[in-house]
Amino acid sequence: AATETALIGANQPPSQPVVEITPSSPNVGQDLDCTILIASVDPDGDHVTYFFEWVRDGKALDWEGSEIFAADTQSGEQWTCFVTPTDGMALGESGEATVTIN
Repeated sequence: AATETALIGANQPPSQPVVEITPSSPNVGQDLDCTILIASVDPDGDHVTYFFEWVRDGKALDWEGSEIFAADTQSGEQWTCFVTPTDGMALGESGEATVTIN
């Protein structure tokens, strides 16, 4: 008979992504696009996916896509995009970017 011992470490969350909203100084009539500049890295080598969340003037929206359409924006509004990485088991720290509509 043989005995084998396996060490199973705790899952590590992915790193924080670096994100931006383009255009960086939007005017009324322009779509907002939240993009990942530097992708998250998972220390365990797991596949990373992302959740996109938007906040307008401090209020969370029920919108999870990476783009906000121009028709949904108005001058003076402040928009923040949060991008949260996950490896399917743990959430990493969100990257965020903010713009104000001119």
